[in-house]
Amino acid sequence: MRAEMREIVNLKIRLGELVDTKDFNVVQYLGDPLNAVKVLSSFDYAELSLFDISGRYGRVNGIDVQLINRLAKWCPIPMSYAGNIASVDDAISIIRCGIEKIALGQTWINHPQLISDISRAIGSQSTSVILNVISRSEAQCHWAVATLQHGLIREHIPLTFDLIQSLVTLGAGELYINHVSRDGSREGLDRHLCDFLAKSSPVPVIIQGGALETCVSYVQSKAEYAGLSVALSSTASLYGRSRACLPHCTKALKRAKSTEDRMSHNLFSN
Repeated sequence: MRAEMREIVNLKIRLGELVDTKDFNVVQYLGDPLNAVKVLSSFDYAELSLFDISGRYGRVNGIDVQLINRLAKWCPIPMSYAGNIASVDDAISIIRCGIEKIALGQTWINHPQLISDISRAIGSQSTSVILNVISRSEAQCHWAVATLQHGLIREHIPLTFDLIQSLVTLGAGELYINHVSRDGSREGLDRHLCDFLAKSSPVPVIIQGGALETCVSYVQSKAEYAGLSVALSSTASLYGRSRACLPHCTKALKRAKSTEDRMSHNLFSN
């Protein structure tokens, strides 16, 4: 992978509200996503990713195009979107809102041809595929791709070199790795997972789950991680850039601060 490392911030939306998650369960309401977009767009992030996670809880009423339009209007940096994308028409409608890239969620597991269909319609450079990854104890394969529905996590298929190659062949121009086992933990990235992804993927990879601001600079300094980018949660990114940004997130920011203080000497945990 030869693409340059990018620093990305991820915002999770449930029913139009900005939320924080841990182990992919909502743990805190953070406020209006528009406030977050306005604040974060003033920083030098390369991209803002917007994930609508309403579908994980069975509350899906299609794609909230009105919300996407409202957020895109106020965001001068590139935006990507994930959530409830089930067809080529869905992808095209999102791109027309001014979003530069769509990220296809777990729908691809049962409908892999959708990756190719969307890639042909909007281009592979605008087609990202999400892999919800959980850690495993087995020696042969340390991680598996999981499905998330109604708040339940179910292991589906092993995360292997061949799986990554097949997704790229289908038309994925980027892979977005959600490390479920570290979601919201702020314990640092999984170094071994980063190593595996850097060696296995011919396309850029974004990884989120446990990342702190300190992880970003470390990944950026490692030549072997070229093409691997880090996505920070809204609370982790806001702590790193500003002490008072969003209403309703004071406790979350304090929690991020205390964890970062403890982990500042250990950028990656094993």
